[in-house]
Amino acid sequence: MFEPEINFLKDQSAGNAAQGGFRNDPDFGTDSTGGIDPLLIGVAVPVLALAVVAGLTLFLNTQVSAKTSDVAQLDGRLAQLTQQLSDIENLKKDIETERLRVEAVVNLFDLSRPWSAVLEDLRRRVPEGVWLDSLVTKNTKDGDFIDIEGKALDFQQVAALQLTLKDSPFASDVFIQDTTKEEDKDGGPTLVNYKIQVQLARRKLRELIPILEATGSFGILEKLRRVQQETLVR
Repeated sequence: MFEPEINFLKDQSAGNAAQGGFRNDPDFGTDSTGGIDPLLIGVAVPVLALAVVAGLTLFLNTQVSAKTSDVAQLDGRLAQLTQQLSDIENLKKDIETERLRVEAVVNLFDLSRPWSAVLEDLRRRVPEGVWLDSLVTKNTKDGDFIDIEGKALDFQQVAALQLTLKDSPFASDVFIQDTTKEEDKDGGPTLVNYKIQVQLARRKLRELIPILEATGSFGILEKLRRVQQETLVR
């Protein structure tokens, strides 16, 4: 006789499925076509975006911090250079002030008139037949002058004296102011009285060194050489 086999476990499993019970489904999170569930995509995209933003923010903050540190170092260096530049400018001003002071002192010395050398040079230029009676120096707003008075054998000798004096490195110009004949009552030769004015040149001592040596003006030459050795005059 046939006896049917009854499987209660199978029926129970089927019954539970029919009643909507929990079932462990390996395809959870996927749609009916096998793709990724849109819900998971919607959650993952904002999280990924936040992670990217956080990474960029951290990178940018690091770069900004590094640049800020570089700027601070550059500002400190700029402040040092500015102070050094200010010190250099002050030093240049001090040097210029000292140079002007020294130059003023040197000019006073350099423009001084070597009168002994001037008179010695003029004396050597007096030709034969001419005599000097007096020499008077004077200073005016137009310059330094020497007034010479004396006697000569004739007018040609006075003209010769004028020419030789013009050749002097100390003279810029020579003028004959007056000439008169003087008869000797005792039967001596007729003489010419003359007055000559010599205008002295404005020349520095440094330009007259050879002349000063020739006239034996060793005192003023020694002073000039000492100034040159101290590099006040170049």
